[in-house]
Amino acid sequence: MAFPLEVRGLDPVQRRERVRQALQLVRLEGFEDRRPNELSGGQQQRVAIARALVFEPSLVLMDEPLGALDRRLREEMQYEIRRIQRSLGITVVYVTHDQQEAMVLSDRVAVFRRGRVEQIALPETLYEEPERPFVASFIGENNLLRGRVLSVEHDISRVEAGGQIVQAFQVTPCQPGDDVVLAIRPERVSLAPEPALYSNWFEAGIEDIVFLGDHLRLRVSVCGSTDFIIKIPNIVGHGAVLEGDRVQIGWTETDCRALAPDEEELTS
Repeated sequence: MAFPLEVRGLDPVQRRERVRQALQLVRLEGFEDRRPNELSGGQQQRVAIARALVFEPSLVLMDEPLGALDRRLREEMQYEIRRIQRSLGITVVYVTHDQQEAMVLSDRVAVFRRGRVEQIALPETLYEEPERPFVASFIGENNLLRGRVLSVEHDISRVEAGGQIVQAFQVTPCQPGDDVVLAIRPERVSLAPEPALYSNWFEAGIEDIVFLGDHLRLRVSVCGSTDFIIKIPNIVGHGAVLEGDRVQIGWTETDCRALAPDEEELTS
């Protein structure tokens, strides 16, 4: 850890103080005399971060620094890096293929595809307001339905998808006859709603149910798709719905976004 300071010409007293401060930052005080093989994977990763920060840079590039860690350590280190970055107030450019990691760590996220920036925004904006189908599917889980615009009134489009009429918020300008992709988050779909509560209300068949602890993940057939996903809280209970059931589902028009198809779809 002292090597970056040595090559910058700091005297031994300053080097020792900087190393002490860096170890304190990553919560490894008292580990100065440990050998690398005496540290856990998470502790070794903290040493690597301290080594990068010990000379007080204004900008740090992290290129998938947590890729070799197991899931528990990855999650622990994500919050450690977030805490360190905020306590120092430095700029960190963080490269990752893990969407959740990007959401946890970032103030702003840039989504790249084949070397091109698809969208740059706050994590919440990327999740709630994707501008392209690729971004909608890449950041979190999303239901994508392909359809054709029947009519447009103000910002709401009526779209035919799989023989059903879906009302959706118009993200990109479109006209009757245009092809669009509809994006609906699984947690925004309500199970067994009152018909009057939602502008979109359909009957769906349950194809599969997966128990995931805090929620159930339902795969249903609706609007021409057999892979439409719904997430319901575990408080609903295991026996509330069963495979093969016919259920009513619904969602609001503002939770359903009508996006222009990606260029690859238009040319295929």
